[in-house]
Amino acid sequence: MPSDYRTPVERSPPRPLADRQILMIVAAYALSFVAFGFLVDSPAEIWHGLGAILISRDSLLTDYMGLGGVGAALVSAGLLTLSACLVYYLARAKINGTAVAALFLVLGFGLFGKNLINVWFIVLGVALYSRYRGQAFAVNINTAFFGIALSPVVSEILFSSSLPIEFRVPLAVGTGLLMGFVLPPAAAQLFKAHMGFALYNMGFTAGLVGTLIVALYKSYGFVPDPVFIWTSGNNLLLGSFLSTLFVSMLILGFALDRHAFSRFLRLTRESGQAPSDFIAIAGLGATLINMALSGTVGMLYILAIGGDLNGPTIGALLSIVGFAAFGKHPRNIIPIMLGVFIGSLAKPWGAADPSILLAALFATNLAPIAGHFGWHWGIVAGFIHSSAALSVGTVHGGMNLYNNGFAAGIVASILVPVILAIRAGRGDAGVDAKAQQSGQGPAGSARPAADNQARLSSARVSGAVVETPSGTRVGVGPETERPHSAQLTRGRWVGAVLGRGLLFVGFWLLLSAPDFDALAIDPLSASADLGIALAATLLATWASMRLWPPGPKAPRIGAMLGLIWRFLVQSVLAGVDIARRVFDPRLPLKPGFLAFPGRIRTQPRLGVFATLSSATPGTMAAGRNADGHLVYHCLDTRLPVVDGLAEDERQLLRVLGEERLEAGSDQGRDQQREAGAAGLRGGVT
Repeated sequence: MPSDYRTPVERSPPRPLADRQILMIVAAYALSFVAFGFLVDSPAEIWHGLGAILISRDSLLTDYMGLGGVGAALVSAGLLTLSACLVYYLARAKINGTAVAALFLVLGFGLFGKNLINVWFIVLGVALYSRYRGQAFAVNINTAFFGIALSPVVSEILFSSSLPIEFRVPLAVGTGLLMGFVLPPAAAQLFKAHMGFALYNMGFTAGLVGTLIVALYKSYGFVPDPVFIWTSGNNLLLGSFLSTLFVSMLILGFALDRHAFSRFLRLTRESGQAPSDFIAIAGLGATLINMALSGTVGMLYILAIGGDLNGPTIGALLSIVGFAAFGKHPRNIIPIMLGVFIGSLAKPWGAADPSILLAALFATNLAPIAGHFGWHWGIVAGFIHSSAALSVGTVHGGMNLYNNGFAAGIVASILVPVILAIRAGRGDAGVDAKAQQSGQGPAGSARPAADNQARLSSARVSGAVVETPSGTRVGVGPETERPHSAQLTRGRWVGAVLGRGLLFVGFWLLLSAPDFDALAIDPLSASADLGIALAATLLATWASMRLWPPGPKAPRIGAMLGLIWRFLVQSVLAGVDIARRVFDPRLPLKPGFLAFPGRIRTQPRLGVFATLSSATPGTMAAGRNADGHLVYHCLDTRLPVVDGLAEDERQLLRVLGEERLEAGSDQGRDQQREAGAAGLRGGVT
């Protein structure tokens, strides 16, 4: 997405931390789970709960907090992550953004599905594959700990099968080893399908591998039974704990790097397309700030829709936190979550339902789509994912913990080529060619996200500046500016129509709150209502395209929020000022007209600006003079009306992405003041 920020140039590169130091930070957060678990429950309760967790079946959806208690679930997740940290240390693995994402994923899913028994056979299978290929285990260690998404298969065979124990144990061990052995080559191949636009590449891979495993066992009559354990009522307790973790990440980020926030702002300009090692790009300090803020966005979403904080939802939050070191940031995850939320309004389920709530959080692995193609495509991706995630679970029988990663891989593999085809018609082929090459090695072979080496630049074409781990600043040349043509290509219009139509549909759903159950009771009346909604949406979309044709750049969301905030503040201040003048016995008014020679010239944009500026009390657009300048009626011409109009126009231009009209803004404002004063002298007072 385009950016509105103007961050200062950094004087020094981020101070790199040793792998051992980063690993100790992750281990400290795992240890905090153990400590908090013992604060919540007694040792006896935790010991009993751990026993229940270790012998559970673990398929989706098994909330360990409901199975063994809150304390036991936290202790289990913490101990599992500490064990994983020990393996990373012994393997002397590189601790980069990928490793941090993998370890936080272990911590999160340690609350529902992964435990100290069922993960190790898959890890050992990946180690055997590394030995077979003559590679160090450290090369594939991230694949190993991402790949334990299939650990419920091991638990299902061990604790749910009716086979004798002497058959169950070797069958579970053999199946785990086999899955671990095939995951690395399968992940490398399947990464090419979505080109890094789905961050949970292993979820996509595990979904396909799990589907084959489940199909094989089903053919022999072994059918896993569904599981659903979901707890509620712990929002205050768990919310306080998570808030403390996020605040500590913010404090630690600023302590490690005094320029961390400016680097974080730069980080939000990244698309997030895998591989995107944020630790290599911006340093650990900025990455920790990103992790804290991204996790806070997810938690606020849960609380805002009335959802529950429990094992699965905290696991989803920690997946956001972990991948905030490897592709996610607030600006590219919010459109995805918004798309899932809109999907919950347009479909027969609620936003706080467990499946759709988890879909909104885990769908953020599609964040690179919003980051690269724009927020509107992010909403589309989230909307589609809200349906896909609820449909693919049956094919793997709940054995793949990364069910949303599986669904997102399918969505990205289909949606991204469609977006590329649409964008090719408007001249963005050069930009998208770089996107398709991102994540490929020197020979052009795709690298899986799990095997990511630290990417040294972000492969952007927007004039970004990134830093390598050694501190070398690498600049990427700006994209060649294309002239604004009067007629846009068909692809640009199609994208604009889809985006605006979806927004109008969401707006209608928010206003009308339709009852979709009425379709079964009174289908004729309900269908008529939906028909009216469709007609209204089409009419609104047509009017929007007619009155405000899409430009060469998408509107900037950050700048739009700033403009809305300014409008609200100025409306309140102007209203208070008018009320003061009206009730003053002296009636301190000096009405009159002035001309405003703005930079906006095209008629649709000029109409938008006139409407926006007239909505603030005290000014009203009254037409145009002979020079084509807007003429305003003002209640008090002694006020700096021209300065206010110039600021409104400047912010509107930033929303439209037309900063080139802001060149020489100081000189332009002086000319506007002089011309406005001339218009005032020649106007009617």
